Amino acid sequence: MVSNVFTTCGHSGWSPDGKRIAGYTGGSWERKILLMNSDGSRLLELFSTGNVQAPSFSPDGGWIAFTGYIDKMGDSEGCEICILRLKDNKLERLPENDYSD
Repeated sequence: MVSNVFTTCGHSGWSPDGKRIAGYTGGSWERKILLMNSDGSRLLELFSTGNVQAPSFSPDGGWIAFTGYIDKMGDSEGCEICILRLKDNKLERLPENDYSD
């Protein structure tokens, strides 16, 4: 069943309208952000680069914020805060710097 995908996930976020759930799955340093309908249908992989976690929707439901080790895998000082625009999967890093956010 599709909903079993999130069994290894530590944090899931509901969309403001309650129709979608964002979560992450995978082992350490191999996690990916997933999105599915609240009934468990239409599972999509949104982002799979690096060690990502803790997805949360923006108030308008158009973006997902998360933390991740994308460029500095395995570096405890390499965590970044990112946002992903859902309509086109555009990734932005907040802020853009060389150390842990």
